[in-house]
Parts: sequence; structure tokens; C-alpha cells
Amino acid sequence: MLPAIESSGGLTHQSGPRELDLLYRISEVVPSVDTSRERFLRAMEILDETFGTNYATLTLLSPSNKEIILEVAFGEPTRDQGCIQGPNSAIIRQVIARARPMAFNRINEVPLRFPPSSLNEKALSLLCVPIMNRSQSVGVISTHPIYRDTVSYDKDIRLLTVIACMILQNPPLQGDDQLEAKETRGSLPLDKILDTKLRQMIEKVDPRTESRCALLLDIVSLVEKIVIKWALKRHQNVQTATALFLGINRNTLRKKLRDLNIHI
Repeated sequence: MLPAIESSGGLTHQSGPRELDLLYRISEVVPSVDTSRERFLRAMEILDETFGTNYATLTLLSPSNKEIILEVAFGEPTRDQGCIQGPNSAIIRQVIARARPMAFNRINEVPLRFPPSSLNEKALSLLCVPIMNRSQSVGVISTHPIYRDTVSYDKDIRLLTVIACMILQNPPLQGDDQLEAKETRGSLPLDKILDTKLRQMIEKVDPRTESRCALLLDIVSLVEKIVIKWALKRHQNVQTATALFLGINRNTLRKKLRDLNIHI
């Protein structure tokens, strides 16, 4: 394994006009680009124009099989996406596991499957910044040092950390987050949504405090109340429209409003 240096990240008051101009230009681009892949490429183009950084990669951890996937490589237009194995994978997994920025020295001494074409006889370093989804590391941005005239990589990693936060506003989703995203797009049937949400709720119920014989009735009443309240809100509290939407008559709706103590 390569010798690695960890960094705490965080941009400081030492940032100069070039850095501020760089971040401002990236902030103008980010809102107009939909995908993390495109945001990454646009940000790296601006970084290259400002500092001459002509190589960077975006790698992601697959939520299904935990493989390391090369999502996109800036400066390497012919490079295909795909699973990364061997030394490449070990480097990325180390950064993901520690969830901290790291610098790997003498990267050209390692037989990488996807080596930067810019590698030459000079021993180059590879800077890696984790992509965070809440408190979980789900991928890595990697590039060569930005500042060529410094011994420490702290400034480089601080700048890359801020850029990563800017361009990866919607990082890869996993587990329940992925379900919520699909629900938002309306791609899951109702039974799947309810099945998942109710399962999550039931798993959190403490059998010592919740009577088992009343649990089913509690859930049914709770679901009824939530659905009716949201249906009323959707139809601006118009009972006739709400009843039609729910597939019940107006008298039944009125009775449920009383029984469930719903006020409008």
C-alpha cells in the first residue's frame, strides 16, 4: 500500500483571489447541471483553467455489490467507465473506510489499471477526497496536487473538499434514501411504499410498551388519519372533493373526521 497522509480539510482565511474566483465560477455552474457526473466535469474544467489541473477522477461505491466504480475521468476522454480492481480499488477503499481526505505519494510506482496519462519519471502524488452522504462515505474525488510549489497538501485538500461539497449536492443514494428518491419520482407502486414504511415503523416498536393486540388497530387508525389529513390539504379542505378522491361518500368522511378527531 502507498504511504498516505491524512488531512482534516476545511477552507480557511488563507484562501486568495484565485480560489475565491474558482469557487464563485463553480457556484454559478452547479445549479444549471442536473447530474453529479456533469457537475464534476464542469468543475474540473474550471479547476484546470485556473490551476492547470489536467487529471481527476470521480469513483463511486456501488450500493448493491460494494464494487468501486469509475464514474468519470476528467482529462482522459477515451477512458471507459467500469469496475476498478487491484491497487486502484485498495486506494479508494482506504479513503472510503476512513472517510477522510488522504494524499498518496509516488503514485506512479503503483501498477494502476487506470493510470493518469500525465505520469512521467517524476514521482507524482494522488490526492483523494471522500464524497459524503450524511455521515457515510460513498465515493472519492482524486486528482494530482493543485499547488505545485508547496510541500504540504493541506491547501490542496481543503480546496478539493469544498469543491466536492459544491458539485455533489445530491450524492449517490443508498438504502432507504434510494427508496425515498424513487417515491418522489412516483416510480414505486403504493403497496411497495407502504410495505417499506410500515416495516420500518414496526421494527422500531418496543413490544414492552406497545400492546400487541392493539398494534394493528393503532396502525390502521394512524394510516387513515394521515391519508385523510393529506387528502383534505390537497383539496383545500373541500369535503366533497376529498371524499371523491378517497373513494368514499361525504357522510362517511364526516364520520371519520369525528372518530379520528380531525379538525378542519
